[in-house]
Amino acid sequence: MIIRGVTATNDWIFGNGLNSYFIDEAAIEANLKTRLLEWVGDCFFNVLAGVDWKNRLDYGQQANLAVEIKQVVLQSYGVVSILAFQANFSSSTRFDSITMTLQTIYSPQVPFILTPPIVGTI
Repeated sequence: MIIRGVTATNDWIFGNGLNSYFIDEAAIEANLKTRLLEWVGDCFFNVLAGVDWKNRLDYGQQANLAVEIKQVVLQSYGVVSILAFQANFSSSTRFDSITMTLQTIYSPQVPFILTPPIVGTI
């Protein structure tokens, strides 16, 4: 798998030729992060893609958010299974982080942590 690289602030990387792209495990991780940070309705050619963050960050929706995140992860190219999953919620920010251990087509155990930029802004 090959995918355009992203920076720590989720911007695409340009100007370095083939070095602007991620391959194998790094590509799966970048694709997964992009898919999880996408809000439903943001992509004009696939309005159902992403996570319904607007409705799932409401109180009492933690279980539904976890299920939806797992669905997006399992539907991502290269992900075989989720070996461990933990979503950390707090009352002040509602959602702190997701920690997962994944099995991919390249590796039997890959740690993955997502701390979305939406924390504290909802």
